[in-house]
Order: sequence, then C-alpha cells, then structure tokens
Amino acid sequence: MGMYDWEERYSVGVGLMDDHHKKLFHIVSRVHEAVRGDQADDKLRGLIDELLEYTSYHFQEEEKMLERIGLPTLGEHRTQHDKFIADLRAFQREAKGGMTSSAAFKVLNTTVAWLRNHILKVDMGYKDLARQKGG
Repeated sequence: MGMYDWEERYSVGVGLMDDHHKKLFHIVSRVHEAVRGDQADDKLRGLIDELLEYTSYHFQEEEKMLERIGLPTLGEHRTQHDKFIADLRAFQREAKGGMTSSAAFKVLNTTVAWLRNHILKVDMGYKDLARQKGG
C-alpha cells in the first residue's frame, strides 16, 4: 500500500462518501507521482484543477448528506470545507504562474495532511449518526 492510498481506517461507514474519499486519495497519489517524477507544470496544474473540482463536488454531496441526516455541527463542517477550498484555489493560482518543486511538495503535503485529519477527526463525527439515519 502506498503512502497516499486510502486505508480502511478512513471508512466513515457511508459507501458513497468512502468512494469519494478513495477518489480524492487517488488524485493525491497522482499529484505525488507528478511531483516525484518532476513532470511538467501543465500536468501538475491539471491535477490541481482536478483536485479542486472533485473536492468541491465531494463537499457539496457530503454537505447534502449531512443536512439530510441532521448533523448538528454542519455549520462548522461547512466552514472547514470552505477554508480548504480557499487553500486549493490559492494553490491553483500559484500553479498557473509555474511551480517550483518545493511549492508542489507543499501542495501535496498540505492536501494529504488536511485530508487525513479531516476524515479521521471531523468526518468520523458523523459516522454513527449516518448509520442511524441511513446516510
């Protein structure tokens, strides 16, 4: 198993959300390959665009589900999502100007750390409620 792969410990018990998280980890893994392989800025820009687009889609779908199940902390959850989207947009702007390898690794490390932390500490907070309500 690779360093940027989804693991069972990230399961939130909602198949669709687990599938979304798996895809996010897959995109991050491709970013890692691009950074490690010192691939062209175009490839990295495309991956950052894809990461932003899919992350936005995932957050919209997750927030709909959280609203449906009545998560009391939805506001805080949404705020974290909004902050991360703002971070990804900043990375996207930076990538448009050309990225150094250290900037690319910053994107990678920030994204991975945020994703792991958010799933394990925040998303796990809806796991039981989602099971109860048929998330």
